[in-house]
Amino acid sequence: MNAQPEQLLASAASVVKEAVQSLLNLESQEIEEAVKEPIRRGYFEPSEEDALREWFGKYLTTREVLHECVSELRRVGTADIRVFAVAYLAGCALVRASRYLVVNVASDRVVQRKLNEPVPQLRIPRKQFTTIRKSLTSPKHAWLLYNAKSFAQEHEQQLAQLVDDPIVGNTVSLIPEFALSIDVHPKDWLLGRIRYRIHGLRRRNKVAIERAFFAIAELSGRVIADLKIGITAKICHETKQELKILLQAGDVVVSRHDGAASNHFLPGYWPHASLYVNDEMFLEARKDGVRLRMPDDTLSVDAVVVVRPRLSSEQIQEAIVRAMTHEGKSYNFDFDFFNDERLVCTEVVYRAYQGIGDIDFELSNRAGRPSLSAEDILQLAKSGIHFDIVALSSNQHTNGELLTGKAALNALITS
Repeated sequence: MNAQPEQLLASAASVVKEAVQSLLNLESQEIEEAVKEPIRRGYFEPSEEDALREWFGKYLTTREVLHECVSELRRVGTADIRVFAVAYLAGCALVRASRYLVVNVASDRVVQRKLNEPVPQLRIPRKQFTTIRKSLTSPKHAWLLYNAKSFAQEHEQQLAQLVDDPIVGNTVSLIPEFALSIDVHPKDWLLGRIRYRIHGLRRRNKVAIERAFFAIAELSGRVIADLKIGITAKICHETKQELKILLQAGDVVVSRHDGAASNHFLPGYWPHASLYVNDEMFLEARKDGVRLRMPDDTLSVDAVVVVRPRLSSEQIQEAIVRAMTHEGKSYNFDFDFFNDERLVCTEVVYRAYQGIGDIDFELSNRAGRPSLSAEDILQLAKSGIHFDIVALSSNQHTNGELLTGKAALNALITS
């Protein structure tokens, strides 16, 4: 395996480990208790509805991250058993997450109906719970996971040895715990609703690694097939070049990209933010962590707003130095601003600028936790507080044209 696939494998292994931990964090007594009163009552109060939807948004985001990782691993190739090991953990985690949702959170019709409602502001489509439940109870998917499980059992010794691997060891060490999620007879996955006959399916004596891997890829892909996520970014090359000329160190880029997992299921039209730190790099938190990224990468989005802090150059440099202390940290799938061990995208901006000059962000309480959204940052700039609007390009606001200064501000406010 050459350097680039090796790097992709390392990145995917790290992200899968973080996403799996995030799913574990979502398995909380708090959410289970939160649905009991609405079930007893027969309906959700607005605050209860908001809390459930916030939880479900995080749940769907993390599932999508795991799916993306499996898709990325397909580009690495399936000849290396380490690739299978990471994908297998992702598949097991997806099954465990589905079972937790169906059995522990949404066993009652009141919750199921609520989770099947579309939530446009969080970009959650209709019938997402039904999609997940169908995936979990599908005989085809049960058979696919059985193939993957059989391959894992045949190569149990090789997989066990991978715990010492410097690239995937910490990730695959979780397999024994999560493999228990599929260590059940396929009929039990139906949760008492559907019984299947699988004895007519022809059992292969030996399951090829290719078949086992793509079984996981197909299973993980099914649950988000209806999201219709965009792939090609709408910001063209010419607009990127113009933006590069306009950008100054310390600028905050608020953006939207329908194909990015970290941008989905978050409130508002503008869900993402990044910090331009110098002539060549952005500091940006995505699912693979807080990393320095090239402008062509960060600006590969569908819509973008550039906002500039009302600070001196010395104050901006101080903020950038503060932000750079977080480079290399993991992504915060829990969107928790309580500590800085892991960061979400807007937290990079928050921890850079909070307290610099007169900047004082007011965190909003979401799902019981204080946080700062990209929309919050943009609202400050639209109101002329702490930030100015520098540039805007969006099909919705400018028909794809790049506007600057007052024209950009007016388009953002009036459209």
